[in-house]
Amino acid sequence: NRMCVLPSAPRALGLARRHAPFLAHIEDLAASLREARAGREASGKAARAAQDLATLAIHRRQIGDADGAAAALSAAADDLGASLHGRVDGSDEEPTFSTAAQQLIAAETFDAFLRTGTLGARPSSTYTDEEWLGGLIAATHEVGRYAGLAATAGDVRSVEGAAAVVGALHEGLMNFDFRNGSLRRGFDSVKYVERRLEDTLYELKLFPPPPPAAGDASAAEATSAGTAVAPPALVDGAGLDAARAAYATLDAAREEVIKKCREPQKQAKQAIYALQRGDGAAGGRQIEAARKLARLLLAEVKPHPTLRQQAALKGMLEELAEAALFQHWLAIPGGAVLLRGDEALLGDELSPSEYLGGVCDLVGEIGRFAVRRAADRDAAAVQDALSTAVAVQAALLSLGHAAPRALQKKAEPLRTAVRKMETLLYELSLVERSGRVRAEPVREEPPPPPQPDE
Repeated sequence: NRMCVLPSAPRALGLARRHAPFLAHIEDLAASLREARAGREASGKAARAAQDLATLAIHRRQIGDADGAAAALSAAADDLGASLHGRVDGSDEEPTFSTAAQQLIAAETFDAFLRTGTLGARPSSTYTDEEWLGGLIAATHEVGRYAGLAATAGDVRSVEGAAAVVGALHEGLMNFDFRNGSLRRGFDSVKYVERRLEDTLYELKLFPPPPPAAGDASAAEATSAGTAVAPPALVDGAGLDAARAAYATLDAAREEVIKKCREPQKQAKQAIYALQRGDGAAGGRQIEAARKLARLLLAEVKPHPTLRQQAALKGMLEELAEAALFQHWLAIPGGAVLLRGDEALLGDELSPSEYLGGVCDLVGEIGRFAVRRAADRDAAAVQDALSTAVAVQAALLSLGHAAPRALQKKAEPLRTAVRKMETLLYELSLVERSGRVRAEPVREEPPPPPQPDE
């Protein structure tokens, strides 16, 4: 018969006593992360509202409601301005501002095309080069749609004007050396819009529309609008040249940053291997070398927020943080987690996401250390490792939705490491209760050297 047994309470690991400074530090960090997240959510809400209004403005412009489109554009610009305070250049935490900016630029560009026959001048410096280029590319698709409707109405001159501006933009973009990404895909799409417009013009020449009837006011108005003299500049050539130069400079700097990240990251990895082997001196020298290189690189990218957010740089800093955290943990009896802001962690240079990423990765190294100590039946060392791992797990859980997005992929490896250490302790307890003594390895004496023949 099955019995109902009241289980005993889980055994306390003493986290409050052993890791109180770390857990208190995480609470402070969580408060600042929640505040930042609230600001991003408010900014994101305003940016999404701006994007919706810009989309509405494009729709109204396509159906001939110029006044309604102007009102929507004005409201979209106001909403996007309200979201500026939450913007972090290059951050992947809240990309809605960039998306909304591109949609607003597309709406303004399409409006400029309908008013002037050009794609207009570059807007204010609030937008980045990539946002402006993305908005221009999106506008070409709206111009292509408009041209299709104009061709249906027999307005050949307007289709010719649309083909001219799309062709001019395509020609200007061909001078860029786009890397793989959204801009490259957008650039590739422009040539299809241009080709479709060329096909439309060819079809209209094969089957020309009838001339407008005498006295047809609407047709005459369309014809006169279509025959207006085109301004000399269909696109902002100076703006494209400046964007191309800036893009090339930034791309070269990005490649340089990626190249300079390799050496400190390699030093940090080798330091971790040395620390795992018990060679603390070599590990310390490699960590210090990596730290010096990282400081030099951070000083170089400080004027460029976009470069600071590069994945290669963030990955290198996480690796360095992991090495410094592991070195500190080994140096403190019982293990302790270094706090963000310590000079060993580059002071305030590490972002919360990079620090927390390094802390999560630290658990993996602690787990490898625990396996080695378990082989020597050092249950106390395994218990210390488990205590630290559980403290890191508690810290991550306490962050909740405020945790940086990059930490989501680290949650499962963290849980796995904790379970493995719990299993190690269980197996060690079985060995201890069994009373078995670990046998010393048999040392074989080397054979005697051969005797020379007499």
